[in-house]
Amino acid sequence: MNANLKNVTDEKIYEKDEGYIIIPKKILQDPLLTPTCKLLLGTLISLDNENGCFASNAYLAKVCNLNITTCSLSVSKLKNMNYISVFYQYHSPGSSKIDKRNIHVFKERFNFKPNNKNNKNNFNNMLKKITKTAWRNS
Repeated sequence: MNANLKNVTDEKIYEKDEGYIIIPKKILQDPLLTPTCKLLLGTLISLDNENGCFASNAYLAKVCNLNITTCSLSVSKLKNMNYISVFYQYHSPGSSKIDKRNIHVFKERFNFKPNNKNNKNNFNNMLKKITKTAWRNS
């Protein structure tokens, strides 16, 4: 990904954000994931909506207090472990220059069943409700 690309929306969100992330227990207990991957995956879950997550490595590194190389390697590891899918939009057909990257988290890998049988919300609905307030721009 072009390191010179600056996502202004990312910067605005970062400056105004006072939110939090949720890291499902299944992720926390995965012995194959590093602590860095767990933190990054929790962040990606919070940023992923119906359209995916368009955050750059620079933004993710800033939010998670990582260097960009570590962030890039962790994204690759999460992709290789099938926690996320990554789609690239190229500058033009046949070009190797990437304009945008879209990350989708495979949330179905760690959906949980609530302990309370009366609770009808699944993980995705709960996450949508929380992230609406935690990650909004205003």
